[in-house]
Amino acid sequence: MVNREKIKIEKVAFEGEKRGYYFKATYLEKPKGEALVEISKDNKIVQEFLFPAHKVYNIPAHANDIIDTLEQGNNSGISNNLSMREVLDYEIRSHWLANWIGSEWVQSLMIKYFTWRVRRKYNRYIVLLGERK
Repeated sequence: MVNREKIKIEKVAFEGEKRGYYFKATYLEKPKGEALVEISKDNKIVQEFLFPAHKVYNIPAHANDIIDTLEQGNNSGISNNLSMREVLDYEIRSHWLANWIGSEWVQSLMIKYFTWRVRRKYNRYIVLLGERK
């Protein structure tokens, strides 16, 4: 759960209902660059977590996956079995630059960038799962 004393809410980013679950995300003034995501069912918060504010709109796009995972008994709402390779594959394929790179030198540079980025995200993901158990 999120320590409410350490956050300061700025404004609502989005809110909506899907399959009986209510999703709400709010931008935060503190910590800067983060958003609070709350998932509730029957007026009870099932899950809440901090998420990078610039990616908060990925939550509604993956709402069905999050709900499926919650209903399978995984309270984190996040699959426990993602490998770093799967995260790297997703990051590369979803990045707008991936389709424009033709130069071997630029490809080499981008591989280093994506590896650094995914390693950082994956480590946060593992820590996040550990905190929720």
